[in-house]
Amino acid sequence: MNSWTNLERAVNETPFDAGVSAMTLSGESWGIRADEQWSAASVIKIPIMVEIFHQIDAGKRALDDIYTLKKDDKTPGSGVLLEMREGLNLSLYDLLYLMMSISDNTATNLLIDMAGIDQVNDRLRGWGMTGTVLNRKMQGKPAEPGQKENYIVPAECSELIRMILAGEAASPSSCETMSYILTTQQNKRRLARPLPADSEIEFGSKTGTIKGVCNDCGFFRMGDSVLILSVLQQNVTDDLDGEAAIGAIAGAALRDVGML
Repeated sequence: MNSWTNLERAVNETPFDAGVSAMTLSGESWGIRADEQWSAASVIKIPIMVEIFHQIDAGKRALDDIYTLKKDDKTPGSGVLLEMREGLNLSLYDLLYLMMSISDNTATNLLIDMAGIDQVNDRLRGWGMTGTVLNRKMQGKPAEPGQKENYIVPAECSELIRMILAGEAASPSSCETMSYILTTQQNKRRLARPLPADSEIEFGSKTGTIKGVCNDCGFFRMGDSVLILSVLQQNVTDDLDGEAAIGAIAGAALRDVGML
């Protein structure tokens, strides 16, 4: 059993409101405010990906399926498709990669249309994940007045990542692909911040950022050792400070499990 002493100290010292869930592949867990709902920002894209892979497993879709980008598809916020010319052909895998690696909002909204908001939420409910909710498409900003926000629960997010790594969130082959897609995360300034450049630790995550919110949920794997870590923050006054706070929490957790 891990003591989580360093992690608890780091969370208590963080300057922002934070909910944190740490978990090993065996299911050993620790958390602070880990069962509360937090603004998900783009971390909600993890369950969207999972639902798409269930549709692939059911034979309804394939990673080689082609979608042609239309002008009306383009969505403000993060990503590159906003600036791409209409008529661009993208495979389903391309859309999944863009959604997860650089958090492309246009790709995400196309995938939400394919997955279905109700289907994503029903899948989560079937696993007992009642606090993680997809309520709206991406718009590059927080919910407007009268509009529901997307929410995620740190402990539920960690469990979903555990299920992916363990081959339980979909078919084993789909889970293997999802695990790989998580490793394509290009933002290494949050959970991956404490990893040295020559680190042998495999890392994967999904970040999330909107005004006042700075999140990162993912995993570290070295041999048979796995650490899953979900960090959700709100009332973040500066994104750079928010990223540094997540990095400090991740470093503490990695020391507690003996990876650093």
